[in-house]
Amino acid sequence: MNHHTQAHAHVTATLAAAAWRENLTGLRDRAAIQNNTIHTTTHAGNRLTFTATLEAFNQITPYGPVTHNGQPITDPTVLLTLLAPHADPIELTDAVEGLTLAFQRHEHIVADHRRAARRLGAATSIQLAQHLQQNTNDHLICRHFEPLAVTGHHLHPGARTRLGWNHHDRLAYDLEANGTTDILFLALDRRQAVSTTDGHGRDIDAVMATWFPPLTEHLSPDRILIPTHPWQHRHATAGTLRPLTETGHLTDVPQLRLPAEPTASIRTLVTRTGHYLKCSLDIHITSTRRGISPATAANGPVLSRTIIDLIGRDATLAPHITVLPEIAAVSLPHHHPASRDLTCILRAPLTDHLQPGELAVPATALCARSPISGRHLISELALQHPHQPAHFLEIYATKLLDTTIRLATEYGIGMEAHLQNCIPTFIDATLHRVILRDLGGARIHLPTLHRAGYKPPLHPASVTTTDDITEAHTKVAYTVLQNHLAAIVTAMEADDLLHHATAWKIITDIVADIAIPDATRNFYTAPTLPHKALLHMRLMGDGDHHVPVDNPLHQSS
Repeated sequence: MNHHTQAHAHVTATLAAAAWRENLTGLRDRAAIQNNTIHTTTHAGNRLTFTATLEAFNQITPYGPVTHNGQPITDPTVLLTLLAPHADPIELTDAVEGLTLAFQRHEHIVADHRRAARRLGAATSIQLAQHLQQNTNDHLICRHFEPLAVTGHHLHPGARTRLGWNHHDRLAYDLEANGTTDILFLALDRRQAVSTTDGHGRDIDAVMATWFPPLTEHLSPDRILIPTHPWQHRHATAGTLRPLTETGHLTDVPQLRLPAEPTASIRTLVTRTGHYLKCSLDIHITSTRRGISPATAANGPVLSRTIIDLIGRDATLAPHITVLPEIAAVSLPHHHPASRDLTCILRAPLTDHLQPGELAVPATALCARSPISGRHLISELALQHPHQPAHFLEIYATKLLDTTIRLATEYGIGMEAHLQNCIPTFIDATLHRVILRDLGGARIHLPTLHRAGYKPPLHPASVTTTDDITEAHTKVAYTVLQNHLAAIVTAMEADDLLHHATAWKIITDIVADIAIPDATRNFYTAPTLPHKALLHMRLMGDGDHHVPVDNPLHQSS
């Protein structure tokens, strides 16, 4: 199968899975299942048939063709038209193009990993990383793993959508980019800027000058230097930011270039010192355009300090979870017409927050297949673990659930702990801690946080805060159970390490033992849980939307 055909098949299968999971137009209600073969009809009566593995939370993994009235569908836009006749197929077309290129570039990454493994005598990707860690900074080990997850968000048909980029942009800036992506700098009149300083009162440029000395001679009391993604630099200065450049309030600093590499987040780049810079990038990736609001910039450092402080004071949380802090940020004012287009958030290096012996593996890579062993990386770790895979999963799920559910229950903080935002660390192939990165998607129930003694000055326009504690728990239920742990269970079952019924019984027992009120536990073990309906949201354009999915924690209890 060539790369283009492979990309078409993957996006078609992911689209079918999303429509099934979300019961789009009653697709699941009209279905009959025989030996894993699903027969259903669209609202217009078109017959769809596909074979799939049936998983928790109504998730499925189709294999083989999806057929319409008996004929194979080879293009996801055809399936989209059957599901939603008036939908615009451009995102799926772009996703196929992006995934095709990613598959092509992935071959070179696989070859590089295999050559390194042969040179170092490593039989698995985990062993290779352990060898490399002896001579490489840990943040590069983390970046080394991320491109293994070539298909991107495992629940989203548009995972490789990059609307706004052309072929050259994908080659230069996407996750599989070969080489560095130089971060550029713009100087903004301080009267036009909103700066969120670090704990010592320093602006983002002053903090960066401590580890990037070329910035020092450009620091000014009148202007603030803003790190900018090179694509954004080129396009925004000629577009939404043009009025600022024409008035002289925004000027280029061509002498400054900071080498960095893209991460799985794409708009977040990691420098050679390990610092992360989350930059505005006004292209459409997965579900939305990736500008950054002033509220997100203002809240990041404030929330980081709050969460790190409360974790440090909580003996249950402190050994098992931490946050990779957002140190400082800068943006335009909230009311500015280009308010989302010139934002940057500085995040600390991973190496500053690792303990001796920890191997950091981004969770997205845990559910990717190793180029060396052919197994998923989570299975490599489980097989290297000193006890049975069931014990490995029990430790993993306990630390992840006990901490994230406790944060929501005791502090009102619903962390967005899906695969991309988590960096689990392992010692002797056993989960040691979970490091959370990117606080922009969290949901904060202020009354609970205030009762715990914390009143951080959050931005008044923030969508992070809520008056409904259920929103914090819904965030955990979707990101931790349905996204993160469901993918872990699926990967381990695919490698014949653990049957899904056994895995979900383990996870159910863990939730039963967590010290939380009965009403909270009942939310997590209810017959259904709310699922973030990503496909529905794209088709209907009506913001966050949740649909009920069958809950294995209820079925296993």
